[in-house]
Order: sequence, then structure tokens, then C-alpha cells
Amino acid sequence: MIEIRLPTDLYAHIVEDLQKPHEFALERVGFVFGKFDELTSDKSVVLLHQYTAVADDDYIENDNYAAAINSESIVKAMQVVRVKRAEPGCVFHIHTHEHKGRPSFSRQDQQGLPPLIPGFLRSAPKGVHGLILLSHNNGIAQVWRPTAPDRPESSSIVLTGKYMRVWS
Repeated sequence: MIEIRLPTDLYAHIVEDLQKPHEFALERVGFVFGKFDELTSDKSVVLLHQYTAVADDDYIENDNYAAAINSESIVKAMQVVRVKRAEPGCVFHIHTHEHKGRPSFSRQDQQGLPPLIPGFLRSAPKGVHGLILLSHNNGIAQVWRPTAPDRPESSSIVLTGKYMRVWS
């Protein structure tokens, strides 16, 4: 099992950014970065530590998606982990769905987001990569390991800080 740890101050920054309105996109997206470590043979952890918003100019008008981004924004995210190839860096696409309760990836998310993963895996082959989806009070994650690039795993998200919150 992979546990994703997200500091509450970084979480607050991400949520604040993702809630900003955009000229034409119905939602915002970003990328969050971290480091990966295998603690035991059956427990691994991702420590998230950096967030990068997708720039306003990197959104594409597309009626099929609430937010579509250009390839430059994806290359920028891949570059963040590529410069430290020797480390087990991680990159996650992150966005929100505007409701309370456990979110779920939409049909468009399931079609449009997994194709990002092979590029992430090539950029940082020692890390794990994936997708994070937040609601107003919950979150889910899918993680791909380099050893099983065709099989995403569901992962728990742990908000860390003064108080801890676990989303399984």
C-alpha cells in the first residue's frame, strides 16, 4: 500500500489556488511533487512538498473537458522531477470537484488523465506518479508504480500537521 502524506499548509495553498476562477476553464488543475520511499515490502510513502499551478495561458478551450491544458504545462511538470532523476521523485496531477464527501474521477478524468502517467514514469523512473482528486472535505488518489505501469493502485491521503486527517 502507498500512503500519500500532504502537509496541511501545502493542502491549504493548493485548495486556495484551485478555487480561483479562470477566464474560460470551469476548473483549475495543478501538479504536486514529492519524494517516494519504500518503508517495508508492503508499505510505501510519498511525501508531498511542492505545488505548481498551471499558468492561465497554458489552459486550452475545449468543450469536452472542464479544464484542458497544453503540452507545455505537462513538460514543465516533468522537468521538475527530471532534473533530479537519481532521486525517487514523484509528480501528481491534482484538481478538485466542487462538493462535499468522497469524490470520484469523472468519465472525462478517466479518459484524459491516465495518458499523463507514462511521461511521468519516463521522467522519474524511480518514483511513483499519479492523480489526486479533492472535494471540499475529502480526497482520493491513484498511484502508478514503475514496476506496474498498467495497474494503478488506490492510495490513502494523510493530511499532516497540527491535526491529522486520513482519507482512505
